Amino acid sequence: MKLLLVRHGEADHNNADFNLQIFAGSVIKSHLTAAGVITAENLANKIQALGGVDAIYSSCIERSKKTAELIKDVLGSEVPLIFLPELNEVDVGSFSGLSAKRVKKSYPDESNKFYKGTIEEWDFPKGEDFEEIAKRLGFALQQISKCGAKQVLIVGHAMLDQAIVFLLTGEDRVVNMHDEVIEIDLEKR
Repeated sequence: MKLLLVRHGEADHNNADFNLQIFAGSVIKSHLTAAGVITAENLANKIQALGGVDAIYSSCIERSKKTAELIKDVLGSEVPLIFLPELNEVDVGSFSGLSAKRVKKSYPDESNKFYKGTIEEWDFPKGEDFEEIAKRLGFALQQISKCGAKQVLIVGHAMLDQAIVFLLTGEDRVVNMHDEVIEIDLEKR
């Protein structure tokens, strides 16, 4: 099976100025911007160029759901779209609703682990730690592997996609921008 990972299109909480970006995590509702809608449609075209997909799995969070639905509209109604809560963005706990700048000031130790440490060091105050993230992603990946598809799309989030890549490849800190498709061939692993 080959996995294609995409991040949701640009949403309200994403800001070009990194220090002003808001941690939305799994709690804050944030909708796609007009640019995010265009990005989702462009992602669908990239996915078509990669041979399409047999199934789409998505986070249940609105910004990813909408991205998945827009991609499905381009790929065709015969492609099943399944929403899995285990694919929701990381619960960043006390970071939720705060800017990157504020997080660094209010939670210096935790933010340092997040920004400079390895993914295995993630431990969000009143949120998830890496062990919890890995457990739920393991369950999601088991469910996806049972679908029998040759090529599957996962529509996720920045931190979620990083964790998936880390779990499946050992690569740490792979950044998935809104307009990128990450390919992971599980048969070669």
